[in-house]
Amino acid sequence: MFVATSYLLFAQNVSTLIGPDIGINDALVFDSNGNLYGSDHEGLNVYKYSPEGDLSVFATFSHHPNGMVMDGEDNLYVSTPPGNKIFKIAPEGTITQYGPDIPNPNGIIFEYDSDTMIVTSYPNNTVGKLAPDGVFTPWLSNNGLNGPLGLSYDQNKVLYVANFNDGKIFRVENDQLVYFATIPGGYVGIDYFSTGYIQWSGDYLYATGFGVNKIFRVNMQGLVEDFAGSGIAGLQDGAASTARFYYPNGICASKTGDSLFISDYETHAVRIISDINTDVHSTKQPGFQFKCFPNPVFYKAYIRLEVPREMETYYQLVDMKGLFVAQGKWHLASGENQREISTSFLPSGTYTLTVSSKNEHVSQPIIVSN
Repeated sequence: MFVATSYLLFAQNVSTLIGPDIGINDALVFDSNGNLYGSDHEGLNVYKYSPEGDLSVFATFSHHPNGMVMDGEDNLYVSTPPGNKIFKIAPEGTITQYGPDIPNPNGIIFEYDSDTMIVTSYPNNTVGKLAPDGVFTPWLSNNGLNGPLGLSYDQNKVLYVANFNDGKIFRVENDQLVYFATIPGGYVGIDYFSTGYIQWSGDYLYATGFGVNKIFRVNMQGLVEDFAGSGIAGLQDGAASTARFYYPNGICASKTGDSLFISDYETHAVRIISDINTDVHSTKQPGFQFKCFPNPVFYKAYIRLEVPREMETYYQLVDMKGLFVAQGKWHLASGENQREISTSFLPSGTYTLTVSSKNEHVSQPIIVSN
């Protein structure tokens, strides 16, 4: 195993979408309308955060919710390990048990090309399959599994399974586990933990480093890189190298694939890592910076930009569904500049403003409250 020590700092920025202390600290998933769902593994609720910025309790269970997955009709599936059950929640909120009782179900995902659900069991070190007719079949066991939780498919339809305990990630080939990479871990009290959840996006697998307060990126060859987080526990936004997470756990990608959403287990906050597809290694801060004020924005956003030289920049304002709602071009003089963006036509909600020059991209979340 080789872990790179450089950060991808040329563009990546960490911000807080919502929180702290909003309940969400585990799995994350989007529906087709841009609503974000998050489970609370210390509580009993699954929360829904709308594109308009409204947070509500979507479902309540008798046991702690854990893994989640969404189907093509926006039905949400939630595992409750202590209750040995998986539940299906219809878009309008109707809750029914899905399949039979399953011993300690944790991570869940649908097969790439079928309605069969793949289910990990953290304490039993097993992976099974739940068919649409309700038949559960054991599939993978032992052979390196050590608290399996995270599940994700790559663009080649290959399934990956991640261990929460020791950070080992395996790909599944011909119904066998093949070692792929190891995510660094650390002690949380007397227990050693490593990887929360995993998410393929583009050409990389991203993993939350629960035990070391970092986010990691793994390429197709299994090379592990620090991607975000200083390793110091906390809730601090900013550049990828200086941002702080506190037991990062859940992870999912935006519809456009340019941002990652992370749940912090300890702070109960949802974080955003922006511009994940800009692949330039650097150890310096971006060449320009900007700040939006006020934030939340009421009808008009004022943007203060500091640039080291005269330059052409472009801005894009994107909603939580990944749709462009405003874009344009700014010619900036060296030094401090100020620009305005009208938001009077936008519904209230959370948006991402990205300002780009020829080689750099800087993003910041904006809350519109019209």
